[in-house]
Amino acid sequence: MKVLLIEDEPDLSSFLIRSLTKEGYDVEHLEDGKGVMKHLKKSTYDVMILDLMLPSVSGEDVLKEMRLKKNFMPVIVLTAVDDVERKTKILNMGADDYLVKPFSFVELVARIKSVLRRSKGNAPKSQKLKVADLELDPEMRMVTRAGKPIKLRLKEYMLLEFLMQNVDRVVSRSTLIEKIWDYNAQLYSNTTDSHVSSLRKKVDKGFDRQLIETVHGVGYIMKSK
Repeated sequence: MKVLLIEDEPDLSSFLIRSLTKEGYDVEHLEDGKGVMKHLKKSTYDVMILDLMLPSVSGEDVLKEMRLKKNFMPVIVLTAVDDVERKTKILNMGADDYLVKPFSFVELVARIKSVLRRSKGNAPKSQKLKVADLELDPEMRMVTRAGKPIKLRLKEYMLLEFLMQNVDRVVSRSTLIEKIWDYNAQLYSNTTDSHVSSLRKKVDKGFDRQLIETVHGVGYIMKSK
């Protein structure tokens, strides 16, 4: 497994490179966010570990540019800022996980394995998904309803894809947390609800038929009929 580590703190970088290598990972290291996109054109990686506080170009800007350019490589963000609003913002931008410094190396390895499992589970599939007049093309990462394109953020797209894969089944909030964020359901239930609410507005607003329904006290369901 190839890991791209972007971290400017020398001691932490050395420790992570040494420790991850012992765990069997092939690690490449950059000290700045500048030029990351050019670097990504030359090589491919299984996961990125990204510090937010970087010289020249911030980790936040790196993440934003990656997602805008349709690079969906799993990203684990490292930061010294332990703030719920900040975490929510970074997750909404497309980060797959978020670790606050100082952190346990054992926990980092567990998070890497977790995002890699989710990444493989959410890998684009050639078969299109269709529910009523709603279509999702995993290969192109495009969503349309009644032929009109719907622009979704990364997490909204992942939520919609999972709901469409489980059409006519009730999906609990805890399941969504596990599959999309892998965070504690109790702490992040509001984040899930806000994402689904935003998704419903984009998918169902203006249509007589509502495809995504809330199952009170449980979760959500995508209904085919």
